[in-house]
Amino acid sequence: MSFLKNIKLSLVYLVLFVLYNIIVMLLFSDKGDVFWLSYVYTVVAFIINFILIFSLSDKNKGSHFNSFALLITTNSYLFIQIIVSILLMFNILSSEWAVVIQSLILGKPHIINSQTTFVYHLNWISKSVKLLDIAIVCT
Repeated sequence: MSFLKNIKLSLVYLVLFVLYNIIVMLLFSDKGDVFWLSYVYTVVAFIINFILIFSLSDKNKGSHFNSFALLITTNSYLFIQIIVSILLMFNILSSEWAVVIQSLILGKPHIINSQTTFVYHLNWISKSVKLLDIAIVCT
């Protein structure tokens, strides 16, 4: 991603973060433990996405496939976290369950990205072996 695209995408995340803050602060008058736990987990999700934007620049030597997969999984995580946090802010569960649920949601994108990276490397090895076989047959 170029620097200009990084700035545009970071502005989108900033606007989304401001909208989220306005909605949850105005929507919920009772700000108990579950509210603040959900809020902190969502802020962490925004921070992860913001850091990811600048780590996926053209200067990095990673493949575009891995960058795209990482961007998709973290955006999915952010979307799911926003929805779950708003639902939990209605105090439907205890704070212990809120921590468990949101911790599981936080860990899931890293598991998915690890699997995606592993599958990518398996595909790359498979293609390399096929090219090697073609080179041996041609000689």
